Amino acid sequence: MLQSRRTRIAALAASAAMLVGAASAGVAGATTAKSSKQDLSGVTLNVGTIGGLGSVLLKAAGQASGIPYKVNFSSFQDGPSTVAAIQGGSVDLGQTADTPAIFALAAGDALKVAGVLLPVQPGAPFSIVVGKNSGITSLKQLKGKTIAVASGTAMQYLALAALNKYAGGWKNATLANLTPVASLSALSGGSVQAAVLSQPYVDLALAGGAKQLATGKGIVNGYAFYLASNSALANPGKAAAIADYFTRLAKSEVWASKHLAAAAQAIHTALPTIPVGIAQVLIANNLASFVKVGPAVYKATQAEAALFHQVGLLNSSLNVQPVFTTTYNALVGTLPKA
Repeated sequence: MLQSRRTRIAALAASAAMLVGAASAGVAGATTAKSSKQDLSGVTLNVGTIGGLGSVLLKAAGQASGIPYKVNFSSFQDGPSTVAAIQGGSVDLGQTADTPAIFALAAGDALKVAGVLLPVQPGAPFSIVVGKNSGITSLKQLKGKTIAVASGTAMQYLALAALNKYAGGWKNATLANLTPVASLSALSGGSVQAAVLSQPYVDLALAGGAKQLATGKGIVNGYAFYLASNSALANPGKAAAIADYFTRLAKSEVWASKHLAAAAQAIHTALPTIPVGIAQVLIANNLASFVKVGPAVYKATQAEAALFHQVGLLNSSLNVQPVFTTTYNALVGTLPKA
Protein backbone atom coordinates (compact mmCIF):
# COMPACT_ATOMS: atom_id res chain seq x y z
CA MET A 1 0.00 0.00 0.00
CA LEU A 2 2.86 2.33 0.95
CA GLN A 3 4.72 1.43 -2.23
CA SER A 4 1.57 2.17 -4.26
CA ARG A 5 1.28 5.59 -2.63
CA ARG A 6 4.94 6.36 -3.30
CA THR A 7 4.53 5.30 -6.91
CA ARG A 8 1.54 7.61 -7.29
CA ILE A 9 3.44 10.51 -5.74
CA ALA A 10 6.36 9.84 -8.08
CA ALA A 11 4.05 9.85 -11.08
CA LEU A 12 2.40 13.08 -9.97
CA ALA A 13 5.80 14.65 -9.33
CA ALA A 14 6.97 13.65 -12.80
CA SER A 15 3.89 15.24 -14.31
CA ALA A 16 4.45 18.34 -12.22
CA ALA A 17 7.98 18.55 -13.56
CA MET A 18 6.59 18.36 -17.07
CA LEU A 19 4.10 21.07 -16.18
CA VAL A 20 6.89 23.21 -14.81
CA GLY A 21 8.70 23.01 -18.11
CA ALA A 22 5.81 23.17 -20.51
CA ALA A 23 3.83 25.52 -18.40
CA SER A 24 5.52 28.67 -17.45
CA ALA A 25 5.50 29.98 -20.91
CA GLY A 26 4.51 33.51 -21.55
CA VAL A 27 0.99 34.53 -21.40
CA ALA A 28 -1.74 36.20 -23.25
CA GLY A 29 -2.42 39.66 -24.53
CA ALA A 30 -1.37 42.55 -26.68
CA THR A 31 2.14 43.85 -26.95
CA THR A 32 3.20 46.97 -25.13
CA ALA A 33 3.39 50.26 -26.94
CA LYS A 34 7.17 50.11 -26.83
CA SER A 35 7.45 46.61 -28.27
CA SER A 36 4.79 47.22 -30.92
CA LYS A 37 7.09 49.74 -32.58
CA GLN A 38 9.88 47.22 -32.87
CA ASP A 39 10.32 44.28 -35.18
CA LEU A 40 10.82 41.41 -32.74
CA SER A 41 10.64 38.64 -35.33
CA GLY A 42 14.37 37.97 -34.97
CA VAL A 43 14.32 37.93 -31.18
CA THR A 44 14.49 34.77 -29.08
CA LEU A 45 13.61 35.01 -25.40
CA ASN A 46 14.93 32.13 -23.32
CA VAL A 47 12.70 31.66 -20.28
CA GLY A 48 13.36 29.46 -17.27
CA THR A 49 10.45 28.35 -15.09
CA ILE A 50 9.82 26.42 -11.89
CA GLY A 51 6.09 26.10 -11.32
CA GLY A 52 4.37 28.37 -13.80
CA LEU A 53 1.27 27.43 -15.72
CA GLY A 54 1.76 29.71 -18.68
CA SER A 55 1.89 27.54 -21.78
CA VAL A 56 -1.19 25.49 -20.90
CA LEU A 57 -3.14 28.56 -19.75
CA LEU A 58 -1.95 30.47 -22.80
CA LYS A 59 -3.67 28.00 -25.10
CA ALA A 60 -6.72 27.65 -22.87
CA ALA A 61 -7.20 31.42 -22.85
CA GLY A 62 -6.96 31.57 -26.65
CA GLN A 63 -3.88 33.75 -26.42
CA ALA A 64 -1.22 31.45 -27.85
CA SER A 65 -1.11 33.17 -31.23
CA GLY A 66 0.44 36.48 -32.13
CA ILE A 67 3.60 36.38 -30.04
CA PRO A 68 5.97 38.52 -32.13
CA TYR A 69 9.16 36.74 -31.02
CA LYS A 70 10.35 33.19 -30.38
CA VAL A 71 10.21 31.84 -26.83
CA ASN A 72 12.32 28.91 -25.64
CA PHE A 73 11.31 27.42 -22.29
CA SER A 74 13.45 25.44 -19.88
CA SER A 75 12.31 23.72 -16.70
CA PHE A 76 14.10 23.80 -13.36
CA GLN A 77 13.25 22.18 -10.05
CA ASP A 78 14.19 25.18 -7.92
CA GLY A 79 15.26 28.80 -7.90
CA PRO A 80 19.00 28.27 -7.40
CA SER A 81 19.26 26.14 -10.55
CA THR A 82 17.31 28.78 -12.46
CA VAL A 83 19.73 31.44 -11.26
CA ALA A 84 22.66 29.25 -12.33
CA ALA A 85 21.18 28.98 -15.83
CA ILE A 86 20.77 32.76 -16.05
CA GLN A 87 24.32 33.26 -14.89
CA GLY A 88 25.51 30.64 -17.37
CA GLY A 89 23.83 32.44 -20.27
CA SER A 90 21.29 29.81 -21.31
CA VAL A 91 18.33 31.71 -19.80
CA ASP A 92 17.42 35.38 -20.29
CA LEU A 93 14.50 35.53 -17.88
CA GLY A 94 13.79 33.17 -15.02
CA GLN A 95 10.96 32.75 -12.55
CA THR A 96 11.94 32.18 -8.92
CA ALA A 97 10.74 33.05 -5.46
CA ASP A 98 12.39 35.98 -3.70
CA THR A 99 15.13 34.11 -1.83
CA PRO A 100 17.31 33.09 -4.81
CA ALA A 101 17.69 36.77 -5.75
CA ILE A 102 19.27 37.45 -2.36
CA PHE A 103 21.88 34.75 -2.82
CA ALA A 104 22.46 35.87 -6.42
CA LEU A 105 23.21 39.37 -5.13
CA ALA A 106 25.57 37.98 -2.51
CA ALA A 107 27.36 35.97 -5.22
CA GLY A 108 27.66 38.98 -7.51
CA ASP A 109 25.67 37.36 -10.31
CA ALA A 110 25.04 39.52 -13.38
CA LEU A 111 21.27 39.78 -13.13
CA LYS A 112 18.43 41.97 -11.86
CA VAL A 113 14.93 41.45 -10.50
CA ALA A 114 12.92 42.82 -13.41
CA GLY A 115 9.43 41.77 -12.34
CA VAL A 116 7.70 41.18 -9.00
CA LEU A 117 4.38 39.41 -8.48
CA LEU A 118 2.45 39.35 -5.21
CA PRO A 119 0.14 36.35 -4.72
CA VAL A 120 -3.56 37.10 -4.38
CA GLN A 121 -3.23 35.02 -1.21
CA PRO A 122 0.20 35.99 0.21
CA GLY A 123 2.06 32.97 1.49
CA ALA A 124 -0.46 30.49 0.06
CA PRO A 125 1.90 28.84 -2.47
CA PHE A 126 4.08 27.58 0.41
CA SER A 127 3.19 25.06 3.09
CA ILE A 128 4.69 23.13 5.96
CA VAL A 129 3.40 19.56 5.82
CA VAL A 130 3.73 16.51 8.04
CA GLY A 131 3.16 12.81 7.47
CA LYS A 132 -0.24 11.18 7.37
CA ASN A 133 0.12 9.57 10.79
CA SER A 134 2.07 12.39 12.40
CA GLY A 135 1.10 13.58 15.85
CA ILE A 136 2.40 17.07 15.11
CA THR A 137 -0.51 19.50 15.12
CA SER A 138 1.17 22.87 15.67
CA LEU A 139 4.26 24.72 14.52
CA LYS A 140 5.45 24.78 18.13
CA GLN A 141 5.86 21.01 17.95
CA LEU A 142 8.50 21.31 15.23
CA LYS A 143 11.01 21.88 18.02
CA GLY A 144 13.57 19.07 17.93
CA LYS A 145 12.31 17.70 14.61
CA THR A 146 14.00 17.22 11.24
CA ILE A 147 12.46 19.26 8.43
CA ALA A 148 13.11 18.67 4.73
CA VAL A 149 13.62 21.86 2.73
CA ALA A 150 15.69 22.95 -0.26
CA SER A 151 18.49 25.32 0.73
CA GLY A 152 18.66 28.78 -0.82
CA THR A 153 14.92 28.85 -1.50
CA ALA A 154 11.90 30.71 -0.18
CA MET A 155 10.89 27.48 1.55
CA GLN A 156 14.05 27.66 3.63
CA TYR A 157 13.16 31.20 4.64
CA LEU A 158 9.66 30.04 5.62
CA ALA A 159 11.15 27.25 7.73
CA LEU A 160 13.51 29.62 9.55
CA ALA A 161 10.87 32.31 10.03
CA ALA A 162 8.31 29.81 11.30
CA LEU A 163 10.78 28.35 13.79
CA ASN A 164 11.67 31.84 15.01
CA LYS A 165 8.04 32.82 15.39
CA TYR A 166 6.51 29.66 16.82
CA ALA A 167 9.16 27.17 17.99
CA GLY A 168 11.51 29.32 20.04
CA GLY A 169 14.11 29.96 17.36
CA TRP A 170 15.68 28.63 14.20
CA LYS A 171 18.23 26.54 16.12
CA ASN A 172 15.49 24.35 17.58
CA ALA A 173 15.13 22.06 14.56
CA THR A 174 17.32 20.35 11.99
CA LEU A 175 16.88 21.40 8.37
CA ALA A 176 17.68 18.65 5.87
CA ASN A 177 18.69 20.04 2.47
CA LEU A 178 16.50 18.10 0.03
CA THR A 179 14.93 18.93 -3.31
CA PRO A 180 11.12 19.05 -3.40
CA VAL A 181 10.87 15.59 -4.98
CA ALA A 182 13.34 14.15 -2.45
CA SER A 183 11.40 15.88 0.33
CA LEU A 184 8.23 14.07 -0.75
CA SER A 185 10.01 10.73 -0.61
CA ALA A 186 11.64 11.48 2.74
CA LEU A 187 8.33 12.55 4.25
CA SER A 188 6.45 9.47 3.01
CA GLY A 189 9.33 7.25 4.12
CA GLY A 190 9.46 8.75 7.60
CA SER A 191 13.09 9.91 7.55
CA VAL A 192 11.93 13.49 8.21
CA GLN A 193 9.05 14.65 10.38
CA ALA A 194 8.03 17.63 8.24
CA ALA A 195 8.71 19.24 4.88
CA VAL A 196 8.43 22.77 3.56
CA LEU A 197 7.17 22.80 0.00
CA SER A 198 5.83 25.09 -2.69
CA GLN A 199 3.15 24.37 -5.26
CA PRO A 200 2.66 22.01 -7.02
CA TYR A 201 4.55 19.83 -4.54
CA VAL A 202 2.27 20.85 -1.67
CA ASP A 203 -0.72 19.32 -3.39
CA LEU A 204 1.29 16.30 -4.45
CA ALA A 205 2.19 15.72 -0.81
CA LEU A 206 -1.44 16.06 0.26
CA ALA A 207 -2.48 13.65 -2.48
CA GLY A 208 -0.01 11.17 -1.00
CA GLY A 209 -1.60 11.39 2.43
CA ALA A 210 0.42 14.17 4.07
CA LYS A 211 -1.29 16.75 6.28
CA GLN A 212 -0.91 20.51 5.97
CA LEU A 213 0.41 21.97 9.20
CA ALA A 214 0.45 25.61 8.03
CA THR A 215 0.81 27.77 4.95
CA GLY A 216 3.13 30.72 4.68
CA LYS A 217 0.26 33.10 5.43
CA GLY A 218 1.22 35.51 8.16
CA ILE A 219 4.85 34.39 7.99
CA VAL A 220 6.07 35.26 4.47
CA ASN A 221 4.74 37.37 1.61
CA GLY A 222 5.59 34.78 -1.00
CA TYR A 223 6.70 37.19 -3.72
CA ALA A 224 7.49 35.68 -7.11
CA PHE A 225 10.40 37.30 -8.91
CA TYR A 226 11.36 37.37 -12.56
CA LEU A 227 15.13 37.62 -12.78
CA ALA A 228 16.65 38.90 -16.00
CA SER A 229 20.27 38.71 -17.05
CA ASN A 230 22.04 42.03 -17.41
CA SER A 231 22.83 41.16 -21.02
CA ALA A 232 19.14 40.59 -21.83
CA LEU A 233 18.15 43.89 -20.23
CA ALA A 234 20.83 45.67 -22.26
CA ASN A 235 19.55 44.13 -25.51
CA PRO A 236 16.72 46.34 -26.90
CA GLY A 237 14.94 43.44 -28.58
CA LYS A 238 15.05 41.12 -25.58
CA ALA A 239 14.11 43.97 -23.22
CA ALA A 240 11.03 44.70 -25.36
CA ALA A 241 10.18 40.99 -25.48
CA ILE A 242 10.33 40.87 -21.68
CA ALA A 243 7.87 43.77 -21.51
CA ASP A 244 5.53 41.92 -23.84
CA TYR A 245 5.98 38.71 -21.89
CA PHE A 246 5.00 40.44 -18.64
CA THR A 247 1.87 41.84 -20.30
CA ARG A 248 0.89 38.40 -21.51
CA LEU A 249 1.57 36.89 -18.11
CA ALA A 250 -0.63 39.46 -16.36
CA LYS A 251 -3.50 38.88 -18.78
CA SER A 252 -3.15 35.13 -18.33
CA GLU A 253 -3.44 35.46 -14.55
CA VAL A 254 -6.63 37.48 -14.97
CA TRP A 255 -8.12 34.89 -17.34
CA ALA A 256 -7.30 32.06 -14.93
CA SER A 257 -8.86 33.93 -12.00
CA LYS A 258 -12.13 34.20 -13.92
CA HIS A 259 -12.09 30.70 -15.43
CA LEU A 260 -10.65 28.53 -12.66
CA ALA A 261 -12.54 25.36 -13.60
CA ALA A 262 -11.65 25.70 -17.29
CA ALA A 263 -8.02 26.39 -16.46
CA ALA A 264 -7.84 23.34 -14.19
CA GLN A 265 -9.45 21.17 -16.86
CA ALA A 266 -6.90 22.43 -19.40
CA ILE A 267 -4.06 21.34 -17.13
CA HIS A 268 -5.66 17.94 -16.52
CA THR A 269 -6.20 17.48 -20.25
CA ALA A 270 -2.58 18.33 -20.99
CA LEU A 271 -1.29 16.21 -18.11
CA PRO A 272 -3.90 13.58 -17.18
CA THR A 273 -1.98 12.34 -14.12
CA ILE A 274 -2.66 15.67 -12.41
CA PRO A 275 -6.26 15.44 -11.13
CA VAL A 276 -8.58 18.36 -11.80
CA GLY A 277 -8.92 19.00 -8.07
CA ILE A 278 -5.17 19.36 -7.57
CA ALA A 279 -4.90 21.53 -10.68
CA GLN A 280 -7.63 23.83 -9.39
CA VAL A 281 -5.96 24.30 -6.00
CA LEU A 282 -2.62 24.74 -7.73
CA ILE A 283 -3.93 27.59 -9.87
CA ALA A 284 -5.88 29.26 -7.06
CA ASN A 285 -2.88 29.27 -4.73
CA ASN A 286 -0.56 30.67 -7.37
CA LEU A 287 -2.70 33.49 -8.75
CA ALA A 288 -0.67 36.68 -8.52
CA SER A 289 -0.47 40.22 -9.83
CA PHE A 290 2.49 42.36 -10.79
CA VAL A 291 3.45 45.05 -8.29
CA LYS A 292 5.92 47.87 -8.75
CA VAL A 293 9.45 47.52 -7.51
CA GLY A 294 9.68 49.89 -4.56
CA PRO A 295 9.85 50.35 -0.77
CA ALA A 296 7.48 47.50 0.19
CA VAL A 297 9.40 44.98 -1.89
CA TYR A 298 12.76 46.30 -0.68
CA LYS A 299 11.66 46.10 2.96
CA ALA A 300 10.42 42.51 2.76
CA THR A 301 13.50 41.34 0.88
CA GLN A 302 15.82 43.19 3.26
CA ALA A 303 14.22 41.45 6.25
CA GLU A 304 14.74 38.11 4.58
CA ALA A 305 18.41 38.87 3.87
CA ALA A 306 18.86 39.92 7.50
CA LEU A 307 17.57 36.57 8.73
CA PHE A 308 19.87 34.65 6.41
CA HIS A 309 22.78 36.73 7.73
CA GLN A 310 21.66 36.01 11.30
CA VAL A 311 21.70 32.25 10.78
CA GLY A 312 25.08 32.37 9.04
CA LEU A 313 23.97 31.61 5.50
CA LEU A 314 25.22 35.00 4.35
CA ASN A 315 28.71 36.05 5.38
CA SER A 316 27.81 39.72 5.62
CA SER A 317 24.79 41.98 5.69
CA LEU A 318 23.42 43.04 2.32
CA ASN A 319 21.72 46.08 0.87
CA VAL A 320 19.26 44.32 -1.42
CA GLN A 321 18.14 47.34 -3.44
CA PRO A 322 20.92 47.03 -6.10
CA VAL A 323 19.55 43.67 -7.26
CA PHE A 324 16.30 45.32 -8.44
CA THR A 325 15.57 47.35 -11.55
CA THR A 326 12.61 49.70 -11.92
CA THR A 327 12.77 49.49 -15.72
CA TYR A 328 9.28 47.97 -15.99
CA ASN A 329 7.51 49.94 -13.26
CA ALA A 330 5.67 52.16 -15.75
CA LEU A 331 4.44 49.04 -17.56
CA VAL A 332 3.30 47.43 -14.31
CA GLY A 333 1.08 50.44 -13.63
CA THR A 334 -0.90 49.58 -16.77
CA LEU A 335 -1.29 45.84 -16.20
CA PRO A 336 -4.54 44.19 -15.09
CA LYS A 337 -4.70 42.56 -11.67
CA ALA A 338 -5.76 38.99 -11.01
